[in-house]
Amino acid sequence: MNSLAILKRIFYPNTNTVKSAWSAAVNSCYSSSILALNRLLFGTVWLSTPQPIGPGLAQIGVGFFYILMAFLAFRRSRIACVIILLFSVIEVLIEVLFVIIIRNEIRLSFFIVLISLVLAFGGFRGANAIFSHYKNSNSKT
Repeated sequence: MNSLAILKRIFYPNTNTVKSAWSAAVNSCYSSSILALNRLLFGTVWLSTPQPIGPGLAQIGVGFFYILMAFLAFRRSRIACVIILLFSVIEVLIEVLFVIIIRNEIRLSFFIVLISLVLAFGGFRGANAIFSHYKNSNSKT
């Protein structure tokens, strides 16, 4: 497969058939799994430092929330895909505001969250395409 075709499939997945829409909707599950692993990893690292445990526990709690959203996205929940997209946008805004603007540095976490945002957008497109395919198939009968 052409590398440009692979990039197009990641950034703007094909959703004109039901099968391709299902495969695009799975991107939300991948996105939420990436966000969960990111939060759980950094929360665990934060707990291992001699700082207060509150922020580390909050990171781990958000990580478990992302695990729940990944499970719901895997179970084909359109609402979970929307929530994952919204939280991915919030994560990118947090990284841009607190890390890039205030600290004036770019960390690995920013790129992880950016990849998650791209996958969440593709999953959102797939979930909406599935809904429209089923809506169109039910209206014809």
